[in-house]
Amino acid sequence: MYLFLIVFKRNILMEGKRMKFGEFMKLRETEVRIMEFVDWLNEESRWREEEDDACEFLKQKFKAYFKRIKKVGGSNSTAPDIEVETMNDTVFNIEVKCARARGGQFALRDTSISFEFSRRNKSVDGEAAKKIVAYINQNYDPFVETGKTGASLEGMPGAPDVFSDWIRERLEAYNVRFILARPDRNDFLIIPVDRFKESFDVSARCRLKASGSQRLSIKAMNSLLNYLNNDLLPHVKGGETMKAEITTEGLIIHKSGNLQFEYITLNGANYYLSDQGDRYVVKKVSDTANYTVVFSLNLKRNAKGWTEEEFRRYLRNN
Repeated sequence: MYLFLIVFKRNILMEGKRMKFGEFMKLRETEVRIMEFVDWLNEESRWREEEDDACEFLKQKFKAYFKRIKKVGGSNSTAPDIEVETMNDTVFNIEVKCARARGGQFALRDTSISFEFSRRNKSVDGEAAKKIVAYINQNYDPFVETGKTGASLEGMPGAPDVFSDWIRERLEAYNVRFILARPDRNDFLIIPVDRFKESFDVSARCRLKASGSQRLSIKAMNSLLNYLNNDLLPHVKGGETMKAEITTEGLIIHKSGNLQFEYITLNGANYYLSDQGDRYVVKKVSDTANYTVVFSLNLKRNAKGWTEEEFRRYLRNN
């Protein structure tokens, strides 16, 4: 990543352009967004691995009690992680968390004099969210000035209980009844949602945050498809035998080796080539940023979940 950015700057200098301060800041903004996007992708990879392991845990230990175990969330923070259906036709969701994990987030709309709960949020504007927004607005200028660095909300009256309440409200809205959390690499703890507060330490931070990625429009996919197959892949090391294609998954590049770069730029937009083993999936780096309240979780050392027998008993009766 850093090599790419250095080469990118160097190419600009080699073209003989004099970079004005505003242009430099715009380039710096692009760097920040790309670095945040890479962090997001790394976290997405950890999520997927943890969710895969959690599904296997449920299948190995409790398969006889479920009609269906379906992984549905992935990196989508607005959807639950696993949907299950018991033998009694009861459908509910299960959230999967690492020992240290993101607990959720909601975006704020900046009106230049105060913040509002963004209408684009998928989460509910409940009592906990209202308390958090009110506290941030009481300290509007300091929070705005922190920008991407952000500031902790630990000084808020009622914290961290208010943060736990927000997460509880979110989980209940998604019909999540249990959390699977794994200390280290041991078996998962089965934590009912009503034990959330006694199982996790919760912190929150407000900062200007770039979105992870955006969907590719049909127009962008067609432009990229033409660029990749005709102008880029045939002329770069490792890409001579590769072919890009639009599929139901989006725009992909079928791999026959490894490319020596991870990013491409076309028509002023930045794209990331996400390595999925046998293919690259092309993703657009978001060019938007919003002030966002981000919640972080730490599994308490003394956290205790239900025993496997308690969980089986629940599944038999529900």
